[in-house]
Amino acid sequence: MLSIWRRLRGYLIVLLIGGLLTYVSHDFFANTEREVVLAKQSEQLREIEYTVSRELLQTIYISEWLAQEVTRSPTPILQRLRGTDVLIRRYFPSIDSVFFVETGARQDPRLYQVTDDVIISSPNDPIHDAIFKAVTQTRMALAAPSDARIIASDFEQLFIAVRIERTLESGILLLRFNLRDFMRDVMNIVLEEGYQFQLWNQTEVIFNFSGDLSTRNDWTVYSRLRIDDTSFRSELWPTQERLNASLSSTPQLTVAIGSALTLLGMFIFALARLLQRRGQMLRDALAKANEKLQRQHNLDQQVRFLREHDELTELPNRQALMNYLRGEINAIEQRKGQLLAAHMNLDAFRKLNEALGHSMGDEVLRRIAHRLRKFCPPRGFVARLSGDEFVLILPDIYTDEQALEAAHQIQALVAPQFYIEKHEVYCSCAIGLAFANDADYQPTRLLQQAEMALNEARRQGYNGVSIYTRRQQDELVQRRLLLSQLYHAIEHEQVEVHYQPVFD
Repeated sequence: MLSIWRRLRGYLIVLLIGGLLTYVSHDFFANTEREVVLAKQSEQLREIEYTVSRELLQTIYISEWLAQEVTRSPTPILQRLRGTDVLIRRYFPSIDSVFFVETGARQDPRLYQVTDDVIISSPNDPIHDAIFKAVTQTRMALAAPSDARIIASDFEQLFIAVRIERTLESGILLLRFNLRDFMRDVMNIVLEEGYQFQLWNQTEVIFNFSGDLSTRNDWTVYSRLRIDDTSFRSELWPTQERLNASLSSTPQLTVAIGSALTLLGMFIFALARLLQRRGQMLRDALAKANEKLQRQHNLDQQVRFLREHDELTELPNRQALMNYLRGEINAIEQRKGQLLAAHMNLDAFRKLNEALGHSMGDEVLRRIAHRLRKFCPPRGFVARLSGDEFVLILPDIYTDEQALEAAHQIQALVAPQFYIEKHEVYCSCAIGLAFANDADYQPTRLLQQAEMALNEARRQGYNGVSIYTRRQQDELVQRRLLLSQLYHAIEHEQVEVHYQPVFD
């Protein structure tokens, strides 16, 4: 049972992840499309509100213009207003009536209605109360003549009021328009096909431009429309046909594609399991091969290390020293630099071995190598040639004084005692010095000259130091010539032995 669960667990995980991603993708695209549709509806609603404000401003402008014309005219106000209702309704069909309220100082307000070319006085008109309520509000709101304002007497009638002031007569001009007719005109101007609109007061619909309510609950956008101090709630939603045209099939395609990808993922998982098993077999074989290669590589590294390093001190040997000098001397020669070879030999090291044993001598060599490695500069080189002989390559040493100072530093480095197995061991060394330019930048010749200088330093005794000179080369040549002649004379029996007795 457990093995079956282990085999099916991967498929169930792929199925779960695929289903989750499909759901998330569908939800994302559906919400994105919804936001786009609602954003477009909000834009349409803002355009409606803008058109309402624009139309009202135009009506206010014509009211103020008419008031200014009447004020400037010498003709009596009522006579000047005759026929203005026809002109105004021609351009603003939603305005149904034009009124003038005479508000002279010596008389009570008197209402006149401008109809065609006749001025009708109607103090007992049913709209008398609404108009005089608007007049009362206008007196309080209008601060200056010819300053128009919108006043809502109720949720169906709006008045645009403007005050007219003359020397002998004054009053308030009122343009009344029906809100439903006004909104219908606005809808005809701005509302796109497929959108539906309602305007509400606090409790009821005062303007309805709709027929399909099936999408109202889920796709309605809301806004507040303010006229004077009255606030209306505006609602906009699409018809089903408009909504279908606005929505794409992307969410449904997402489900189909997600399901297909989930099945593909399960197939890929099965294929991956098969490849994994085969891959594990290959990895095991490769690991064994790598392990074998690593062992071979380690052996090669050890052989290479032993070929170029001293086994006892792990310092580079003569071969590594020659490889280093070939590269370094060429670089120094090109830039006309200098390099010093210091050939060092421990004094009386053979006696140390005889007195304390070879194991003690080996430990001394290891510690000497450690001190020399710490002394060697970053661009320098230290090597053990054989026995108790070491070579240090020191760059940027140009004068004999600098060379002697470096040699004394090496001797001071070797001088401190060693504590080995309860023994105090003191060492000193002879050092032969040679410059690269004196050897014509030849590595082999440089080491030969350093060795000749070392032989001269040994003849000086303990802590001897010698710098290679041409004289040492000449003495060596003379010594070799003398030895050659002596061997030749012995070989050809050209040597005669004479004895001279010594008497006390």
